[in-house]
Amino acid sequence: REGDAFHWNVSVPPNTTATVCLPADDSASARESGRSLEGRPGLRVTELDRGRLVLKLAPGNYRFHSRLARTPGA
Repeated sequence: REGDAFHWNVSVPPNTTATVCLPADDSASARESGRSLEGRPGLRVTELDRGRLVLKLAPGNYRFHSRLARTPGA
């Protein structure tokens, strides 16, 4: 975490899938390898709930970046 930015590298081994929770205000504020999450092969947004995106991932390596909500007075 750097200020209001969150960076996370995720590796999913072959023959598995993963469910990850990425802190983000919405899917538009999150990126994988610098690109929008929409239409990314092997990646599906399954839920947006209280400042987190729930993602289902196929095997592979992912580089996530997102913007975090600023809390009042922070």
